[in-house]
Amino acid sequence: MGGLCAGEKDGHVVKMQSGKLVRLRDTIAEGGFSTVHKVTDTENNTYAIKQIICQEDSMAVAARAEIEVHNAVSHSNVIQLLDWGEMANTVHPSAVDVWLLLPLHTRGTIFDVLLSKKPYPEVEALTLMEAICSAVSAIHEAGYTHRDIKALNVLLGSSLSDPLLMDLGSCRPLVVEITSRREAMLEQDIAETNSTASYRASELFDVPSEITIDGKVDVWSLGCLLYALICGHTPFESEKEGFMKLLAISGDVRFSDGVECSPETRAMITSAVMREPAERFMLTTLTEAITTQRSLLTRDHRYAQ
Repeated sequence: MGGLCAGEKDGHVVKMQSGKLVRLRDTIAEGGFSTVHKVTDTENNTYAIKQIICQEDSMAVAARAEIEVHNAVSHSNVIQLLDWGEMANTVHPSAVDVWLLLPLHTRGTIFDVLLSKKPYPEVEALTLMEAICSAVSAIHEAGYTHRDIKALNVLLGSSLSDPLLMDLGSCRPLVVEITSRREAMLEQDIAETNSTASYRASELFDVPSEITIDGKVDVWSLGCLLYALICGHTPFESEKEGFMKLLAISGDVRFSDGVECSPETRAMITSAVMREPAERFMLTTLTEAITTQRSLLTRDHRYAQ
């Protein structure tokens, strides 16, 4: 178990589980219960560290579960956990801090690109999605769903083939069997807490008392992400209306006039966000469709030059 040698402010030192010491520098991002800092080690190597402030036992359990997911998943398009530590919070002694040491990436996220109102050309969007689908497949193979795939959780790499899917704290078991109203309400609460509404699968808004929730919730999110890459926003939100819950629950995907997107890609997005999970694409089917269309568009673009 690691600990803090002093306080939790810039310049202070965190001891990781391996014994490695890192010094806090700048704050990169802050959320409700976590903060990401830039840190350096004793050899002046630079990293990012995620500080999860666990004010309840259940939060500490969830943070440790995030470590378990990281240890179970190894893929070039999933951010790598380098080390971790755990300690009592120095400001709130009843709270526990869990620290996750991660590589530092400075190119920003897909969300940053979309925020600048610059949607991706279709072939570039498909290239990104091919890598992201591969990352999600690795998470599924390890026995988990991601549950919060979105533009903000994809770091930009050195090329379109090198995005990094991050934030594995939202992960859930790959298959969750719901057999009662109590279980349904619990799963719905988990989704509301950990899954962003504009990327959340329709079955997670009002979870039925009897349902099997599986990897198709991530397929829905991938469909929303592909739409966002091309259109600049998810299928169920607009600058005027914001997030439109009823439209999301219905799975009614519409494309604005002037959007440059082939019929094939529009069809795969629609198939990824079908309201009924049984009618929704499997992850393998979506991945194959993306790869095929990306190859066709790349070939056509090459011939057109």
